[in-house]
Amino acid sequence: MRVNCLAFNFPAPPTFHVPSPRPPINSRMNAVIDAIYREQSFLAPTGETIKPFPVAIKRSEGEALYHLVRKIKPAATLEVGTAHGLSAMFICQALRDNANDAQNDTPAPSPRPPCRGCTVGHHTAIDPYQSRFKNLGLYNIQRAGLSDLLTFHEEPSQTVLARFVTEKKSFDLIFIDGSHLFDSVFVDFYFADQLIPVGGLLIFDDLWMPAIRKTLRFILKNRHYQIAEEFMGDRPAFLARHVQNLKYQTRKKLKGKPNLGTGTEMTFHKGRNINWCILQKTAADDREWDHFAPF
Repeated sequence: MRVNCLAFNFPAPPTFHVPSPRPPINSRMNAVIDAIYREQSFLAPTGETIKPFPVAIKRSEGEALYHLVRKIKPAATLEVGTAHGLSAMFICQALRDNANDAQNDTPAPSPRPPCRGCTVGHHTAIDPYQSRFKNLGLYNIQRAGLSDLLTFHEEPSQTVLARFVTEKKSFDLIFIDGSHLFDSVFVDFYFADQLIPVGGLLIFDDLWMPAIRKTLRFILKNRHYQIAEEFMGDRPAFLARHVQNLKYQTRKKLKGKPNLGTGTEMTFHKGRNINWCILQKTAADDREWDHFAPF
């Protein structure tokens, strides 16, 4: 496992000696992922039962992420926020299956431009709080047989992302699911935008949070990005999705979590049963020095 713990002298996470059979070639999904969702829990190395839900990504969303990576065949992916490692496992399993396909068949050309300065088929994850999660995200990735596809940084995202910009790294897909404070999300976007080529994809998780939707409103009003509906999967029929959204917004109001003027989730996922928005970069930043569009 390649681990980078460069800032603030964080200790390197331990190596866990557990059985980690690699999934068979062309397997649809990893057995460890299947077990976690089937049991709704997993055992830590200490024997403690860990229940990662409802905080962790839903299986339907994880599989959507897996199929997205399978479809676009990115050269390199980046994730902000690791926690118990489930989203990282979906991404890494897709990268593994992409590599298996390339070994057995002539790969189809990727719709993404090649990534500069990154290993093909490799995932990078950033999480300053992995130690607080008792390194269980890294533990799950290792026992799933996927740690060879991962470079991990236990540092604040703004520190790592700024360094990546200096190093002129590039990623074809970036999944942002770190701190959900508005300024943190905005800073993650500010640096991620400099790391992603035209045509690359940015995914913002947790649309139910106003800070995420506010950041998306800024991006769509002020930058060259569009909602990438072609990568967001099917959506229900018109009436079904609006009834679904009405029920969801009613439950939010009853829980005291109104939208606060930031637009509803449906604005960004267009009625799909997912909690994220996928943006595609359509052009480089060419704003005038005094540009500002209200959002």
